[in-house]
Amino acid sequence: MSEQPLFPSHLFTLRVWHVDSSDGSKVWHGRVQYVYSNEVHEFDDWNALITYVQDTATQSRGMDGAKAPTRDEGRAREPAKPDGRDRPA
Repeated sequence: MSEQPLFPSHLFTLRVWHVDSSDGSKVWHGRVQYVYSNEVHEFDDWNALITYVQDTATQSRGMDGAKAPTRDEGRAREPAKPDGRDRPA
């Protein structure tokens, strides 16, 4: 039986830009896409971006199909390897 990863990974693409407002300040806008579902969310507030990413990562299963564990299900992990692998093959 294969062991499920403790922490699933998620992949988002992000595009940000700013527009000059009438008072001369810059207003930031953005578009974030959750790669695994192709769901797109547009925002003009950094908090909206953070909320979207947190909610999506919490509710979805990520690329490896595993949901994030609850605190009680968590366990110690080996630190990530320098080559990007977090566990031996």
